[in-house]
Amino acid sequence: MGRVVIWVFFGFFIFFVVTGILSFYSGSPIQPGSAFIDDHEIIDELEVDVTEEMIEEINWEVTPDFKTGNYMLRGIEKKVGFIDTGFIANQGNKYMWHFWGDQLEGNLSVVAVNENEPYTLVPALSNGEDTSFMWSTSELAGPNNRADAHLPSNMELTETGKWALLVFLGDNYIDHIVVEVE
Repeated sequence: MGRVVIWVFFGFFIFFVVTGILSFYSGSPIQPGSAFIDDHEIIDELEVDVTEEMIEEINWEVTPDFKTGNYMLRGIEKKVGFIDTGFIANQGNKYMWHFWGDQLEGNLSVVAVNENEPYTLVPALSNGEDTSFMWSTSELAGPNNRADAHLPSNMELTETGKWALLVFLGDNYIDHIVVEVE
């Protein structure tokens, strides 16, 4: 009986060690926050995987602006950016996203992460009526402002400080853009 208990204990120990190692190396997804942010309902489900590696790679310096056509965009030149009218906590605003490249398919998802730990995932996209947040919006439209594709959106962030916007098209992680919220 004593040997059986030892073997069962040893089996569970090995199981937990192996699953812990596998989850560490597989880039296990970070879970989102609650279904409500303040009084705003989150109206859809997070359908992209945000890994610890994505969070660890964030440089918390505000992403610089660049010029395309007649507009200044915040983002990564020739990859992704949006016309940045600034962010004020708890105030939604319109933002025009621009994308460059050949693989521009799928719905736009924008996952926000505040620089303060513990990191919590929240949706940055809103319905524009200051009542609901969403993880994803529609697919991209055609070329605009010298970009290969574009999409208007509404975004709102609920706290001051630096936020990383993790940008996805479909399941494809594009990059992150760091903004300062006043």
